[in-house]
Order: sequence, then C-alpha cells, then structure tokens
Amino acid sequence: MELPNYHKKAAVSGTIIESGIIFLLVSTPLAFGGVEKWAYSGMAVVSAIILVAFIVFRRYCANISMLPSQPLVSRRLLPFYIFFGIFTLGGIVQLLPLPIAFIKAISPSTYKLWLLSGRATSSSWRSLSLYPGLTALELLKIFSYAVVFIVLLGYRPLKKPLSAFFSRLILAVVITGFFISVAGIMQKYACPGTIYGLRPIKFGSPFGPFVNRNHFAGYIIMVIPLALVILLSMSNRIPRTVMDDFRARLARSDPRRLLIGFIAFLMVFALFLSLSRGGIAAFLVAMVYFIVTSRRYRILKGKKTWLIIVATLLLLVIALTYLGVDPLLKRFTAIAGGESEKMVRFTLWKDTGKIISDFPVLGSGLGTFRKIHPYYNSFTWWYIPYTHTENDYLQVMAEMGIWGGLIMAVSIIFYAWFILAWKPTPRRGGEKIRAEKGGSNFVISRRCLVLGGSTAVLALMTQSLVNFNLYIPANALLLTALAAISLKVSAFGANLSVEKYKR
Repeated sequence: MELPNYHKKAAVSGTIIESGIIFLLVSTPLAFGGVEKWAYSGMAVVSAIILVAFIVFRRYCANISMLPSQPLVSRRLLPFYIFFGIFTLGGIVQLLPLPIAFIKAISPSTYKLWLLSGRATSSSWRSLSLYPGLTALELLKIFSYAVVFIVLLGYRPLKKPLSAFFSRLILAVVITGFFISVAGIMQKYACPGTIYGLRPIKFGSPFGPFVNRNHFAGYIIMVIPLALVILLSMSNRIPRTVMDDFRARLARSDPRRLLIGFIAFLMVFALFLSLSRGGIAAFLVAMVYFIVTSRRYRILKGKKTWLIIVATLLLLVIALTYLGVDPLLKRFTAIAGGESEKMVRFTLWKDTGKIISDFPVLGSGLGTFRKIHPYYNSFTWWYIPYTHTENDYLQVMAEMGIWGGLIMAVSIIFYAWFILAWKPTPRRGGEKIRAEKGGSNFVISRRCLVLGGSTAVLALMTQSLVNFNLYIPANALLLTALAAISLKVSAFGANLSVEKYKR
C-alpha cells in the first residue's frame, strides 16, 4: 500500500468537491436561476460527480488513517439528516405504483381524478402523484440540494481549516451577486424586458438573469448579509491616532474593506431598484435580526452598532432619493388598491387551501400544482394559469400534504433552536480575514459564518411567505448551502481548524 498515493487521490477528490460546490453556487443563478430543464439537469450531473468524489475522499482518508475525529454524521446534526431523508422519501413514495384501492383509501381525491382522466381502472396500479414526470423532475432538484447539504456537513479539507473553504465559497457567492446586480441595473435602464440584453421575456418582470424580479430579490437578500459579514470580519490592523481625521483614516484603511462595502451598497441599491415588495420587507426584517444577533455574538459593540444602523438608514435614503418615493409607494400601496391587485394572492391561497383539504396526507405530488390548480381556480375577473401559489409553505402542503408540511415546519423550528442556542467561543486571532503565506486567502470568523448564514436563511424564509423562491433552484441551492454551513460551524465551532493527520 502506497500511502502517498492515497494521500494524493484524497487531495484530488477534495479539490473536485470544493470546486464542484463553488461551481454550482456560481453557475445556477447565472443560468436563468436554474429553472430550465437543461440548467437543473446539469446541476444534477455536477452534484452526482461531487457525491462520487465525496465517497472516494472518505474512503481514501480511512485507508491512510487520515479520517478526522469528526464523524460523517454527528449526533447533534442527525435530526437534519433525518428530516431531509423523510421529506425525500415522501416524494419517492408519491412515484411508487400502488393498487388503486389503496390510493382510494388514503387519498380519495387522487382516486377520483385518476378515474376521471380515464387512465385508471378499479384493478390497475397508479402512483399517488397525478403527474409522475413532474414529480421526478422535482426529486432531481432535491437530489442536488441533498448532495450539497450532506457534503458540506461531512466534508473536512486535508491541509487547511474548513473555515477557509467556507470563506472562499462565500466570497465566490458575493462576487456572483455583485455581477448579477450590475446586470440587473444595466438591464433596468438599457434593455428592460430582456435577460442579458438577448432574451426577451413576454410574461413576467425580469431582473438580472432571473425571469421574475422577486426571485432576484430572494437571491440577493441572501447574498447581502454575506458581504456584510466579510466586511465585519476584516480587521483594520493599521494603527490609528486621535489626531487622524476621517480622510486620513479612509486613506490608510484596507482597500478591500472599501471594495466589499461598495459591493454591499450596490446589491442593496439593486434590491430597491427591483421594486420587489416581499424582498425589501424581508431584507429589513433580516437586518433587524443581523444587528441584534451581531450584538449577541459581540461582533458589534457600542459605536459600531450605531455605525451599521446609520449606514443602513443612509443606504435607504440614497435609494429612495435616487429612485424617488413614488415607485416604491405605488408598489406597496397597490396591495390596498383595486381588486385585481389586492385579491390575487388571497384568492390563490384560498384555492390552495382547497387543494390541501382534498389531498391532506401526501398531497397531489411534487411539482403538480400547475396542473392541479385549474380544477380549483376561483378567479372571476380574469384567468391566468398560475404555476405556483406565491407561498412556499402552502405549496409544499398542497404537493406533499401533512407529510411535507410537518417535516418542513419541524426542520425550521429545529434550525432556529439550534442557531439561537449556540454560544460562540471567545475570538482567536486566526479567525479573521488575513493574508496567509503564498497568497491572500480569506478566512472569516466562525461567529460571522453563523451570523451571515442564519441571516440569509431568515431573509429567504420570510420572503417565502409571499413568493415561491424555494422552487427556484438557484435560490434553494444557496439556501441549502448556507443552512449547512451555519449548522456545521455552530455544531463543531473551534474544531474547524486543521486536523493533524497521520501519514
């Protein structure tokens, strides 16, 4: 047995894992949010490669006694593996061929629709999903999310701290968010109604590479907190004197801080420019959590807290001054306007409630809302074929029934409890962004990783009350990755440093 050879293969597998995950998080939003079949099919292929590399990595580490002391599945994180597995199992059960009599017993509405469609008889076997092809496509997406979640929770690099990999991943996401914001701003003024200035969109309100501005807002409100934690992790090691004025301090400060600050400002400006009501409201809620939690983690103290609050308010004033108050007021006051604007979502949610009551146990099948809703459509003044219910929680219950809705609710509660119960250890000098030998690698502090990840999760889950971001692969994938990172760091804390492996 040649130990160096095993070590080399494990290192190559680790490189594939890290590069593959970063590639997924960068490419999916650029590929129209990953909503098209070629995009999420490619996402599944890359995820399969990452999974194979992860299995090989664990095997080679075990062969040369390099397996970290941390197990693949931690007892503290075991519930999240179980929740993910049970939810996925529900989708698989929806695809299994079952006796029609059994389907009649557990889902009479599914039985009736199978008979009305003429595709079933009293002695045939059918699936609980009324459209198995659509359910299979949703499971393909869930497979990618599951791979990223499992790998991020179970992976440990060989010769560097895990926080270095997480920091590089977050930096890649922030840079992607910056370019997407620039593309959205240019699109707004130069070629509205098109994506990348090449692809016209007849229905919808595109912003950046996303067909809908609400989906752009859902993505960018997850990226903004990541830019802020990078900014907070940067230490200003340049000595200051009481005689320094503002211009002198600004001139002597780290230029990277100015760059990250500008990126954060541009993304906030793009968010307001998108005029997404749900996105702006969720962003403000997330910023309150961000400030309160950063105080709890002792990241912000005294003047720094007020500086962040004043900077946030200043950004709002600049955005409102440039955009004008009228466009935002019209967007928010339109909720209380005419029937067509005020009642669309409420009517849609009411229809979804009927679907939930008719398919209470396992739902109508993942991805089938677009096909089922026409049977329950109660719009009287117009007809639009809605593909989603504009509420992720209601849609999960309509498509997965009590099974999916209960698992989703318990997962959110466990995640919130896990993050809020975490008490960070005292800071160490090696936690902050620093220049390492041979380069300038970013290493973000552990408490900032948890703060940024949990803020992003809160932001998207808040917006999901009025939109369907969890059905957008780019947004769902980033949410999964950030949830895994915050769970990993809060579960193992100081154990994210470099392991001393046996050679």
